[in-house]
Amino acid sequence: MRTLIVNADDFGLSASVNAGIVHAHVAGIVTSTTLLANGAAFAEAVALARRHPTLGVGVHLDLVEGRPLSAPATVGSLVDPDGAFVGSTPALAARAVRGRLAYPELVAEASAQLARVVDAGLRPTHVDTHQHAHCLPIVCAAVLEAAARFGIRRIRFPRERNLDLPGRHTRSRVRSALTGLLATHGRGSLARHAARTTDAFIGPQLMGAFEPETLARVVDALPPGATELMCHPGLESEPGALIQRGRELAALTAPLVRRVLALAGVTLASFAAL
Repeated sequence: MRTLIVNADDFGLSASVNAGIVHAHVAGIVTSTTLLANGAAFAEAVALARRHPTLGVGVHLDLVEGRPLSAPATVGSLVDPDGAFVGSTPALAARAVRGRLAYPELVAEASAQLARVVDAGLRPTHVDTHQHAHCLPIVCAAVLEAAARFGIRRIRFPRERNLDLPGRHTRSRVRSALTGLLATHGRGSLARHAARTTDAFIGPQLMGAFEPETLARVVDALPPGATELMCHPGLESEPGALIQRGRELAALTAPLVRRVLALAGVTLASFAAL
């Protein structure tokens, strides 16, 4: 049996992203999303989630961009002098390597973001992180500890198998390889926290090559078991960005992809099914 979880990241980032994710669920194949607790359009996303109960909602923990929910003085190892996050997973990794990343602060901020989602009346299906920050072993352990406090035992494991796809962007290939390498080192934390994840993951390699035909090819070649497909739909695409939200939305709602799913006998599901 082959099961596909199509998860749209960045719910709550903006009104445009929120609208794209909901449209990709209603008119396309998106089954799941992860919500940014510190996103500018968080309240709107919560309202949309309530209106669309068939959309599984997890938490997209953000430890790298924007501002923390915790008081900056209490999470000093995670922020810059202005109280904002350090800007990227590599910057966070640099702090970890230098021993300047405080584990209790990671747990505290992750817990604050999870609490905001739960306090809004949602029951998160799973967790993942913005820019795959939980590929860093210290972050993975902290995220799992925080999630366990809220009874959440499902998490993304972003090790991607190599895909033979035309038109892949060099940056997407490099990102996929580095993400998978780091994720492997943190896998022991999943067993310690009895966390569940999918059997396979697809996402970074599709960046820059997210077309209906390519997506249909990926779906047709899915391995047995449960696979997560990461995506970033939205109504607008930023010029020159690796993530093209409008392009992804068009592929996720393409009739061709629906037909291939049906012919291949692939079942769509959310993380709640794990």
